[in-house]
Amino acid sequence: MKVGTDGVLLGAWATYGCKYEQGEKPKEAYLFSKSLNILDIGTGTGLIALMLAQRFANAHIHALEIKEAAYLQAKNNFTNSPWPNRLVAQHIALQQFASLPSYQQHFDLIVSNPPFFQQSLKTKNTARNLARHADETLPFTDLITGIKTLLSPSGYVCLILPFTEAQTFISLAKTQQLFLQTQVNVFPKKHKIPNRLLLQFGFQNNLSPSNSALVLRNHPSNEYTAAYQALTKDFHPMF
Repeated sequence: MKVGTDGVLLGAWATYGCKYEQGEKPKEAYLFSKSLNILDIGTGTGLIALMLAQRFANAHIHALEIKEAAYLQAKNNFTNSPWPNRLVAQHIALQQFASLPSYQQHFDLIVSNPPFFQQSLKTKNTARNLARHADETLPFTDLITGIKTLLSPSGYVCLILPFTEAQTFISLAKTQQLFLQTQVNVFPKKHKIPNRLLLQFGFQNNLSPSNSALVLRNHPSNEYTAAYQALTKDFHPMF
């Protein structure tokens, strides 16, 4: 579970207060002159953090990972990247990290491709369970509490979740005054139903969140759509 579509989508899409429009890359040019503090919760082997370091030249990124093997690989990936001075991997749980006073209300942008299965059947693969099952290490309530503690008052949170779990997260976040700002419905193909949501939250109560769609592949050719290519072209040699 090192590189997957979910991580690539979030790493390419996550933005600090920018809106995504179908077929366009998020407007981020002004961010190149802005110093950002970014937190990646559950970084795995560092994919999303590395993508954000590539996109935002003045960003400083903390990446948290509770699984030791993944943390060690993320740390190695950061060291061997072009941006070792702007990437920090920490082997620590979000719940513990959020208790550190120096990082409270510190981050302009928080991103996460979180574990999402709630109380569902598990496999015999312990590492896969840790990556996919929220009740193993990071329930949504703990994730929301950590985000609220660490996010700056004007900051944003970007996540990717399966459709059903996203509805649960949106409802829980709202009860904690963390409000949906932007939603992108991700369709595997145009004739399919959306199976993922890209979500952006903030403390500002947006009564009319932006809602758009992104189709990943054309039918019947199965080739990537122009919109997906535009969003991810900086990370796909084939585009």
